[in-house]
Amino acid sequence: MNTERAVFDIIHEPDRLEYCTLALIGRIVKKPMLFLAIDTLISFALICFMLWSGWITRLTVTESWLWYAGTTLNLISLSIVSIYNEYKRSENRA
Repeated sequence: MNTERAVFDIIHEPDRLEYCTLALIGRIVKKPMLFLAIDTLISFALICFMLWSGWITRLTVTESWLWYAGTTLNLISLSIVSIYNEYKRSENRA
């Protein structure tokens, strides 16, 4: 979804997709950022559950590396989406 958004942005075409499935549903009800925030809340809640429940200690080495990669990419992508949105918002004001 993000790749498609990036391509449409590069060719200066309107986006057809949002950053995640929940935000896409949010677009239908005209609140994509609200639904993106809900998606973020769910992601962080799952991460916290894994950490505080101790379940993460039961993962195999391979599962641990997949967990680290997935959570790292999730957090980095959230930051990149936020930076991109703020950049676009400030660009539209100018």
